[in-house]
Amino acid sequence: MKEYVERFYRDWCSKGDDKKVYTVKYRESDLLIKSDEDYSEFVLNILKEFHEEIMSYSLVDPYFLNALKYYEMNIPKPHIVSLMFSAAKEFNIGPMAAVAGAFSQLIGEKLSEKSSTVIIENGGDLFIKSNSPITVGIFAGESPFSGKIGIKVDQTLHGYIGVCTSSGTVGPSKSFGVADAAIVVAKDAAFADAGATALGNLVQKDTNIKELLKKFIIQHNLIGGMIVRGKELAVYGVQIVKTNS
Repeated sequence: MKEYVERFYRDWCSKGDDKKVYTVKYRESDLLIKSDEDYSEFVLNILKEFHEEIMSYSLVDPYFLNALKYYEMNIPKPHIVSLMFSAAKEFNIGPMAAVAGAFSQLIGEKLSEKSSTVIIENGGDLFIKSNSPITVGIFAGESPFSGKIGIKVDQTLHGYIGVCTSSGTVGPSKSFGVADAAIVVAKDAAFADAGATALGNLVQKDTNIKELLKKFIIQHNLIGGMIVRGKELAVYGVQIVKTNS
């Protein structure tokens, strides 16, 4: 069983500028946010609203919380649930695989109306809006690459982006693969979250990770990604950099 790992990697997000860095927690959600000002109360109200919408929907859709493959019932859906289903459909996985990214994406969009810089980290899934390229550090468990490398992303080309990670060896999230880190960069954090889950599921002990990653990124029209499996590393569509972590 995968054990919970303390989120010490959050220290990497708190360096280097005069922006406000704060956490907002509600039920299962634990968000680290960087923005121009501290908007904790604003974010908490949105977070509570989204949680209620998801829980209310789950009462009328018996498959919603546990489905591992895409399905859809003809039931009216709140916006956050619709976003989760759209992401799940692209990768043929269950909608809950996109829940953390959906929270980051929709809260990030609302916060972007108030702040020029918005970075939201939610369980390793990020929404990023910034005026300059940034480097996202990679935590990959026991891999020798963990904490030593990152990916440099230029979200200024897209307005904002999502960078999400799935792991078969780290953390409590369900994965059917063996990747220490499967990372997807997309124009939407919900799609990046679902994509990272789907990509991670495909990584097995005998998988050619370079071929898999390239095919996956092109097939789903994603910005880029990375796979870390022990001492092996595959990168496509993003720039890899060394970090000082």
